[in-house]
Amino acid sequence: MNPFVVDKLRTWRESPLLFATEALRVTPSTQQAEALATFTKSKRHTIRSGHGTGKDAFASWIILWFLSCFSYPKIMCTAPTARQLNDILWAELSKWLRQSVLADEFVIQSDKIFHKDAPKEWWARAVTASVKASAEDQAETLAGLHAENMLFVCDEASGIPDPVYIPLEGAMTQENNRVLLIGNMTRNTGY
Repeated sequence: MNPFVVDKLRTWRESPLLFATEALRVTPSTQQAEALATFTKSKRHTIRSGHGTGKDAFASWIILWFLSCFSYPKIMCTAPTARQLNDILWAELSKWLRQSVLADEFVIQSDKIFHKDAPKEWWARAVTASVKASAEDQAETLAGLHAENMLFVCDEASGIPDPVYIPLEGAMTQENNRVLLIGNMTRNTGY
């Protein structure tokens, strides 16, 4: 691993804002900087805002921070549609990883990013729940995962069927298990 990265990992683990500016070489907006600076203070986060405010960029920075700063993480990313994950979130991940000091550590595929030395144990994955599936099948989308370092990212969260969130709460048992919900919240009911 790049010696610069090794020296910085402990500091970056405590500060997603420093990680974004130093490892990913980004200049976050004031709102993004505030969200990055406070991310480690809670296990559950919701970013609700309009179009074009940088939610997916922020989510990609958090995914890359978690993937880089914690050992053997499992990161599940979901959205109401595969297009949201592939064309928007995964495009942001690819863009920021490509220009980062960590580019050589990870492999990015159409639905997965993994550490080159531990592809089956150190990853972020994109999965969607079918809105036409039964509630039981929807609940299986995020079910069965347990890890010491786990992050769930729900993009366009208000469009994700409520049963998807049921196993998410049960998976929040470890100290460093976190959830990030982002989107233009269009419903006033549900999870």
